[in-house]
Amino acid sequence: MPGPRCVCLPSPLEAEDYMASKLQSTWAGGFFSGSQALVVVPSRSVREGLVQALLQRRTAWLGVEVRTLQGVAYSVLQQAGFAFRSGEPLFPVVVSRVAQAFQERYGFLQLLSPVERVQPLVATVRDLLDAGFSPDHLEAACELIDAEVKDALGERATALLQVAAAVDGALRTNGVFRRNDALSLATHLLKTRGASPWPARPLLVYGFADVTGVAADFLEALLAASDGELVLVQPPDPIDRQRGAGEAFLSRLLRRVPGVESKGSKGLFLASQLFLWEAPELEAEIRWVAEDIKKQIAAGVKPERIGVVARSLEPYALAVRKCFSALGVPFSAYQPAPAPPPLLARMRALVGLAAEGLEAPVSRLLSAIPRGDGKTRALASALLRLSGAVGARTAGQLVERAPGLLQEQGNTALFGQWPASEASAWLSQLQTVLVSLGDAPSAAGFGERLRALAALCDPGGEAAGVLADALPAVSESVGNLSLSRRELCFLLSEELRQRPSLPLGGNGGGVAVLSAMEARFRTFERLYLVGLQRDIFPRVPREDPLLPDHVRQKLAVLLPDIPLAERGASEERYLFGLLLASAPSVWLSWPAHDPDGRPLARSPFVDELVVAYPELSVQRIPGRQALVWGGSFRPAPAGEWAVYAGLHEDAK
Repeated sequence: MPGPRCVCLPSPLEAEDYMASKLQSTWAGGFFSGSQALVVVPSRSVREGLVQALLQRRTAWLGVEVRTLQGVAYSVLQQAGFAFRSGEPLFPVVVSRVAQAFQERYGFLQLLSPVERVQPLVATVRDLLDAGFSPDHLEAACELIDAEVKDALGERATALLQVAAAVDGALRTNGVFRRNDALSLATHLLKTRGASPWPARPLLVYGFADVTGVAADFLEALLAASDGELVLVQPPDPIDRQRGAGEAFLSRLLRRVPGVESKGSKGLFLASQLFLWEAPELEAEIRWVAEDIKKQIAAGVKPERIGVVARSLEPYALAVRKCFSALGVPFSAYQPAPAPPPLLARMRALVGLAAEGLEAPVSRLLSAIPRGDGKTRALASALLRLSGAVGARTAGQLVERAPGLLQEQGNTALFGQWPASEASAWLSQLQTVLVSLGDAPSAAGFGERLRALAALCDPGGEAAGVLADALPAVSESVGNLSLSRRELCFLLSEELRQRPSLPLGGNGGGVAVLSAMEARFRTFERLYLVGLQRDIFPRVPREDPLLPDHVRQKLAVLLPDIPLAERGASEERYLFGLLLASAPSVWLSWPAHDPDGRPLARSPFVDELVVAYPELSVQRIPGRQALVWGGSFRPAPAGEWAVYAGLHEDAK
């Protein structure tokens, strides 16, 4: 049987053409129904983009299935009769518990072991486990560190290796599986079976550039078992067209599949039309992008063939929703919009109050109470003045000291706002709920008491509604494990980070608004790459403060796929080259100032382009208020024109 093939093309556009032709020949050869063709991709975004590209070439692909790598792993496990349930949310809790067991031996873990502060340690342990580290590597890794790394850094590295090994064991003991554990188990099944679960099914793997050790193992086993083909993309460097963009970034994956065959045309980057724009500020940038998109749609370009991409969408989310909606530009995005700040702050305060109980500061209690109506506003004001009158700094001191003052008040209104008898009853209920949270028998019981606390602090029910959506997910992830109040509150706070958020927009149709990572291997007729600022794109690589790169390089002898921050530069360059090769027409823009008026530097990528291509010129985007520009009227809602007319006499 011939081994797996690896084909490398210079752009996603050519890669899609190549795969379409391969699938067409497979379809014409009769591989359908019982032996369908399978295309494996890394993410939902790549899957939807590839399906869209295939449907543009023909309307039906009988027997062709496009699935994510994780979905294929689940299918392998399902066919083997293994019921896999991911316990990913519990991973930080397990790391916290293991770190607490080691903190007497390694003092630095005392600062990192509390579950609220464990995230830096979680990131390091996750990197080690995803690179393939297991308890079997512990002895050799510790010997390597002892020989190569000295002093406190060596001791810390040894501690982290022991924590990672203990975490792996604790996960297995408690039956908690991470998402990557599905890949490991599926790899084991493929290797022990010696054959693919789809023996006569043509296989294409597309959209991968760099993968963790565990994912790479599964890809290698899948390709070997199915005699599949790996389709890679190595875009030309935008500056030095004789080499590939970020070539080192692909090296880890190329080690797994030897014998790469290069296909496709050269110099594709020259065919791309670049347009460089500098905006006075962020919202003006997005407004100008929205206006240009309206022109493209009016000229006949389908909205779904237009992409708006930023390295990170978070700074642009609200501007995109505002400007695109105002101008009637249809769009969709995967990422949620930022949560409403008041609701998000109240939910965090409520969970913090539940976690700390009577030890919570009074400020936390006050932050959990909304100021929306007169009743809750009066409640918060009275509690503030009451805590000051009795000198209470914590919720426990407040419920302990306040009854004496309230008894003196009798039936009179407390500070002219709240009857003393009602205040006394409210504080008694608060004490009862906070104490009961500490001895909740299960996640379900904890949820019931937390809802009672939410109803007490927010009678309007907004917080209770959010909790009603989030608590079932927490209970499902906990399963039969017994967790402390702080651990349950941590899981809930992680779940609530997404729950109050609303979708940024759309349901798959219209202009695709994507982060740079989501836009990888997607293709467009016109691409708008916004937010090209220094330190944003390219991002500045940051080493892990616990396990820095020079220690990781020593461990690479055992764990060749361990992540290194120094590879970040090649990743950013690869990503930039990939985006420029994703469309025949590319718009690059950046804001010149931040919201406070401070100047911003443009990306070094833009500086390199301007130097390498003197024919490129940077055009200026007008401010949002300049509705008449270049002798023509800009599209704007009626309200904006009314304001403009009021400010400019000649406009009337």
